[in-house]
Amino acid sequence: MQPATIEALVIIALVLSPGYIFTQVARRLIAHVPEAIDLRLLLTIITYGTVLQALAFPLWTGRILGYYLDGQLRQHQGETFLWAGAVCLLFPVALGLFVGWLVQVGPVETILDRIGLGYVDRTPSAWDYAMEQPEGSWVKVRLKDGGGEIAGLFGRLSFASLDPNRADV
Repeated sequence: MQPATIEALVIIALVLSPGYIFTQVARRLIAHVPEAIDLRLLLTIITYGTVLQALAFPLWTGRILGYYLDGQLRQHQGETFLWAGAVCLLFPVALGLFVGWLVQVGPVETILDRIGLGYVDRTPSAWDYAMEQPEGSWVKVRLKDGGGEIAGLFGRLSFASLDPNRADV
């Protein structure tokens, strides 16, 4: 049974959208890492989307797939829309929040640190680390125009960009 083009697009969306949502939520909580824009991002999204659908399959996705294969999807539209909202939106957000929280828990962070995936390893640069410290940090900034260096306390009321393309203080 070959899916028609629209069916193939829907199936792809059911894997890609949960994977993308989970990736964005977890990435923002785990570390401020710039989003990849190459094949790695696509593979990450497909992998997480597939894992999320596999986790939901025994409980709900399998039943929805059965409705589809039996040609009864229209008779179960309410459950199908509820499933799509839950599995493709709420579940990825909730799991992304949970994973983001879990990574920051002491024992988990200690294990990640031992294998080279700790907070410092996940932080892209010393600049990013300094900007995220709640108590503030002493910083020294070298001016691009050759005008020397400026040093001072970067504290709670300070503001800086974490975007490497727009380094401003």
